[in-house]
Amino acid sequence: MEDKFSCSGCSRGCTIKITEEDGKIYIEGNKCIGGEQQIRLNRPELAERQLLKAEDKRSKKGFFSKLFSR
Repeated sequence: MEDKFSCSGCSRGCTIKITEEDGKIYIEGNKCIGGEQQIRLNRPELAERQLLKAEDKRSKKGFFSKLFSR
């Protein structure tokens, strides 16, 4: 599942992308503080589920890419 929508919580016009991978829901994009609440209001089926930030996805990296990622 992948879904995009615009948050109408403030006047910034944030765009939020919702992605489901391996049974977990990830949110990413330019989101304000109320973005997660807007997701829960616009998508009632996600109201009780835990939403994770897209940065929390663990990508598989090799030893050297971890070592030199700074």
